[in-house]
Amino acid sequence: MLETNVYNPLSNWLKGKLNLNWSQITHENPCIVINDENEVSESDICLGLKKKNILELSDIVHVKTKENLQSKKERYQLLGKAKYTLGGSQRVWIGIEKSTFSSIVDGLDEKIGIITYEEVGNTAIRFKIKKDAVFEKSPKFLKETNNIVNQKFGVIVDTTPNFFVCSMFKENWSICEKHKLWGVPEAATAATSAIKRAKPGDYLIFRLNKGPDYVAIWLVTSEPFQDEKGGPWKLESPNETRNFIWQVKMHPMLVEEFVNPVKLKYENGLNKETGITTKSYMSGMVEITDAQYKIICKKLIDNNLNQLQ
Repeated sequence: MLETNVYNPLSNWLKGKLNLNWSQITHENPCIVINDENEVSESDICLGLKKKNILELSDIVHVKTKENLQSKKERYQLLGKAKYTLGGSQRVWIGIEKSTFSSIVDGLDEKIGIITYEEVGNTAIRFKIKKDAVFEKSPKFLKETNNIVNQKFGVIVDTTPNFFVCSMFKENWSICEKHKLWGVPEAATAATSAIKRAKPGDYLIFRLNKGPDYVAIWLVTSEPFQDEKGGPWKLESPNETRNFIWQVKMHPMLVEEFVNPVKLKYENGLNKETGITTKSYMSGMVEITDAQYKIICKKLIDNNLNQLQ
């Protein structure tokens, strides 16, 4: 599992758990934290409160997957990095897969909290606080760290687009096109988490299950909303029995559907060019990086230059 498959679910869970108003996920643009030894430490997730245009940092989380926490060196690096950030944040956490919990307890500073998760379908779920982080009201370098956070993320927290891959069968895709709606099944926990993070200006790349993969790019045009009737899919598709409670409105980018779709190659379940796995499609909606989006987008445009002229 990639760390990027943990950042968003963990961040959203923590926002609700700690009653926070904003989050900035920093894996592609790490946040630098000041500490006592005049060194710097990169944090994976920053969380806190937003008041007007000022971001007040409260929590920092260092994330490690099971695959990246196998050796003693990797464990010591995580423990050291987390300890470095105690001087710059009111609470410091590490987020790890639950089977690695016992290997990380010894040597951990008592002020640092531990959050565990489980991996299901290449997505992090079932988060649990195994050890609470100690709250420090005024860490020595909180002001300096908060200034860095504001300089780096204050302007773009609400405007940076997110990118999602949305997977379904052809029948449901036709209904999405017709109604300019995207929805996720009510029982799909990971997909529901993903759609709740969507906002106007985000990008949805659509792919067909058992089909040619990627067929269209649409733009999100509404905040996520709930439709207790379950949307049009169950009504209009004879094979559909699920309700799609969470939905967003959308609008096509360039064209409604590309004439020449793109099919990626997945050797042993992994596309080497993008790093996307077939398992990540299982939930129906998964967030990807802007780099992964650009690779797929370029392929679609290159395949359909005649359609776009």
